[in-house]
Amino acid sequence: MHMPVRPRFENSRILVSNMDASLKFYCDTLGLVPVGGFRVKGEVAFVEIFLADRENRRCLTLQESPLTPVASGTTGYPPFVMTVATPDDHAEALRAVQDAGYEIAVQPLEIGDTRCFMPVDPDGYLVEVIYQPGEDDLAWGNVDGEYSVIEVDGLPDGLLGRTLK
Repeated sequence: MHMPVRPRFENSRILVSNMDASLKFYCDTLGLVPVGGFRVKGEVAFVEIFLADRENRRCLTLQESPLTPVASGTTGYPPFVMTVATPDDHAEALRAVQDAGYEIAVQPLEIGDTRCFMPVDPDGYLVEVIYQPGEDDLAWGNVDGEYSVIEVDGLPDGLLGRTLK
């Protein structure tokens, strides 16, 4: 008899074309923290930097290498989502992105009490920055397979299927 697989999500990895520019966006602007990484020297340089959130949970790996070319921009929905704890944190994140001069592909919007916006990183990836009341009450720690689904009447025009050029 096989033992059931018990996965643990490690993090997401994105390919970047300029590590310094990406670190500036994700760390200086959005507040993630570099917690380690590695660099391979030699004929083909390769570097990965691991980023964590403020609770020291590793959440994103940035990878730069000539062997992994970066697609210019992305289509559809963001590759990952960053949550913030309060509406004030959400407003501050928006100000930080605007002050740093990054494009905002999906302008700030509200769906009920939830707030989100989607800036574009230096390689064209969409990042959803969201405030959702009750975030701590969601499925964190509830791994028994039971979950609820919130229903809303509709989404603002253009939220899904946004294609960057």
